[in-house]
Amino acid sequence: MLLTSPYRPVEYVAGDFDVATLTFTPRRKGVLDPGYNDLAAANFYATNTLHAPDGRCILLAWVRGFAPGRGWSGYLAVPRLFTVDADYQPRQQPVAELDQLRGAHHTVRDRQLDSNQITLDRVNSASLEIQVTFDPGDAAQSGLRFNALSSGDRSLEISFDRQVLLVDGVPAPLAWSPGELLTLRVYLDGAGLELFANGGRVAVTRAVDLPVGGMEIAMLARSGRAYLHSYDRWEMHAIW
Repeated sequence: MLLTSPYRPVEYVAGDFDVATLTFTPRRKGVLDPGYNDLAAANFYATNTLHAPDGRCILLAWVRGFAPGRGWSGYLAVPRLFTVDADYQPRQQPVAELDQLRGAHHTVRDRQLDSNQITLDRVNSASLEIQVTFDPGDAAQSGLRFNALSSGDRSLEISFDRQVLLVDGVPAPLAWSPGELLTLRVYLDGAGLELFANGGRVAVTRAVDLPVGGMEIAMLARSGRAYLHSYDRWEMHAIW
């Protein structure tokens, strides 16, 4: 796997390397994380890897794209377990150690949606981990919406239109077959979000100001039915 940061979203080339002839044969290429905004060509950038004592490859990156004047410029993305599938597809998942930061927990199970939106949660914390598993059914769009409770804050949405996952307007292709469940794992803080879909086959980072006056988290289905299997939310503790 070759990763490059070419002043646009990080690109990858996966293939086979022959150590005898020092020959690399590319098999697959693409964008590692398509997240972006108007302030940066890529929100997830300048990747580095390290190997843990147990052999895991850990991917680190810089989250950028924030307005100036904050006194800081970007932050580190959550450490990601980085693997490559047999079809040369990169897979990124949050490292298991992040589970140690979980705090207060809220869960919702088994909700039918029929061209509507249901409230799952209301939160004031800006640091959250969310896992949701749902069946998109025949809905034209389905997913999560983060509704700001204060009129001065903006809302945002993660939706799936049966071909593409839209993360606050950023498109990420996601292969799906009718009847298949979607699992989204989302990390939020006041300065952005990181999304991992279907076991990390899709990862999207979005540098965006999240509601600071509290938010309502809802599940939505548009023009059809979807079914929520599970919603789990944890408040996240600081690391110090």
